[in-house]
Amino acid sequence: DKTDNSVLLVGNWSINFVRAGMRSFIREAWPIVKHSLPNASLKVLPKVVDEELRSLQSQSDSCSLLGFVDNYYAEVNCSRVIVFPEQAGTGMKNRVLDAMIAGKALVLSPFAARGFDFGELKMDILCCNPYEFGSKVVALLTDAKRANAVGEMLKAIAQTKYSIARVGAQWEELYTNLWASQAMEDDRVAR
Repeated sequence: DKTDNSVLLVGNWSINFVRAGMRSFIREAWPIVKHSLPNASLKVLPKVVDEELRSLQSQSDSCSLLGFVDNYYAEVNCSRVIVFPEQAGTGMKNRVLDAMIAGKALVLSPFAARGFDFGELKMDILCCNPYEFGSKVVALLTDAKRANAVGEMLKAIAQTKYSIARVGAQWEELYTNLWASQAMEDDRVAR
């Protein structure tokens, strides 16, 4: 299986807080992974590649820069673990949802996880420092069954909580309630 020891690091390198998280992962967490798993490989999908990132890549073992790719989903599907290490940010990330729908194991910062309810999976996938990132990636790479189970649980969460049908129904309910509330207010003012 070509995904066995493959990690995909995803983020927009041109955004400072994403850059900081990716830099920290490459410099501090990736060496933890390589120490435990010399055969592990890291693919970096930064959207933009600059000299700093090229320098980091040249100093890092088994790290390849993908830059912009035509098929994001193909890269996701060829990886055992997807990492989202941004150090700030708000709101739900579509790229995280895309990886969940693909059924991939994720390791992510609390900022990348914003807007999602991962339930008990939080303990397996959320990281606050490079050591946690490295350790959780190693755990998922060394236990393919667990990585697959985490990916399937994330896929189920995406399908049950964040599908267009589910979110659409929630929006419809919100607008219906807002409309009813406004109609009641209009009646009250009219009296």
